[in-house]
Amino acid sequence: MARDSAQGAGLPVTSMSVGGYRPSFFPALLMSIVFPGLGHVYVGAARRGLLIMAVALIGNAVYRFLVAHSFRLLVTVVVVGGLLWLFTQCDLIRLYRHLPSRPRGRLQRWPVYLALIFGFLASGVAFELGARATMGAPAPYRVVSESMIPTLRFDEHFLVMQRDDARRWLRRGDVIVFRALLGADYVKRVVGMPGDRITFHGGLPQIDRAPLFYARAEGKDVCLPHSTAFFAVLPNNRSYLTCSQPMPEWEGRVFTVPSGRVFVLGDNLAHSVDSRSREVGFVAFEDIKARVQYVHWSSDTDRIGLRLD
Repeated sequence: MARDSAQGAGLPVTSMSVGGYRPSFFPALLMSIVFPGLGHVYVGAARRGLLIMAVALIGNAVYRFLVAHSFRLLVTVVVVGGLLWLFTQCDLIRLYRHLPSRPRGRLQRWPVYLALIFGFLASGVAFELGARATMGAPAPYRVVSESMIPTLRFDEHFLVMQRDDARRWLRRGDVIVFRALLGADYVKRVVGMPGDRITFHGGLPQIDRAPLFYARAEGKDVCLPHSTAFFAVLPNNRSYLTCSQPMPEWEGRVFTVPSGRVFVLGDNLAHSVDSRSREVGFVAFEDIKARVQYVHWSSDTDRIGLRLD
C-alpha cells in the first residue's frame, strides 16, 4: 500500500526502500587492506573472506619460520604474499562491482567484524609469542670492522635470532652477538667453553682437552695482506675458514675459561679485539644476545642468504 502511494506520487523507489542492503565500498576496501579477507565478509562473501583470513594467518606462520631458516625462501614467500594480497584487493573490487542489493547477512554485523579482527590479532600475537619462545626474535645487524673476515665482511648486514638463556642453545663454533664490557655489541665466534684452557701456537688457537685441527686453505684469497687462510675443525666437527699470521705477543699465553663464561675470537685472528683483550675478556652467558643466522645483504650478491649456523 505504501509502495503504491509512493509510485502514485511520482517518487522514486529503490531497492533500499524495501529492505535491500548494499555495503559501502571504502570501508570494505580499508578492511581488506588492513585485514585481508575481512572486506569480503563485509560485502557478503563470508566463506571466501574467512578462507583468505585463514591463508593470511598460515602465510604469517610460514614467514616467521623462514625468517630463522632461509633467506632466499623468505624472499619468495614475501613476493608471493604480496601478489596474493594484491589479488585479494582486485577480487574485492570485482565482487563489489557486481554486488546486488540484498538483505543483510548474518555475518554482516559490526560485532562480527570486531570479533574477527580480535581473533585475527590474537592468533597473530599468540603465534609470535610462541615463535619468540622457540626460535627467538629476529634482529638485523651491520658489520663495522674486518675482525670476522672471511666469514663476515665489512659493511655486510646479517640477521640474528635473539634468545634468552644461551646455556640452552649455545654450541662451540657459533657466531654470536654479545654485549661487551664497555656496553657495545660485538660479533665473534665461540671457540672455548667453560673449563677449557686456550693456548696459541703459530698464531692459531688450541684447546688442551679438545684440540683443533688446521689445514692450509690453498687457493683461498680471502684474507688481508700478510695473513694466511686455514680450514679450522673444532672438537665437535664444525669447520670454518679463519685467517691468521704469526703473533709473538700471544705465543704460549694460556687462557683458562671460567665457569659461566665462554672464550670468543674473531675469524681474522690478527685483526680482532676479542677474549684475548681486556676490552672484551671472557663473555658471560647472560651477555650473549643472539646467534647469527645468515647474511641478508652484501655488495657480493652471491653471499646474500649465506647461512652461518
